[in-house]
Amino acid sequence: MEAKLHISHHVSRLSLHCFSFLKPTITYLHSISRQKTYHLILRKSTSKQKYYIRKQKESNLLGKDKIKRRTRSQ
Repeated sequence: MEAKLHISHHVSRLSLHCFSFLKPTITYLHSISRQKTYHLILRKSTSKQKYYIRKQKESNLLGKDKIKRRTRSQ
């Protein structure tokens, strides 16, 4: 299932209550940010009902260092 989200680069966690119909498994979403398309991974945490969005390593437009920092912060 695909959906379009318009988020900023600094957003790392979102409470997506409207996406409760999504499967708890990994779901790929397309996000248009700064007129560029990024592939995002939507994961459902087991402890809290929040979805953690993590950018794939394929989106190397921001640089590998920044992406690694964001994935470690989660």
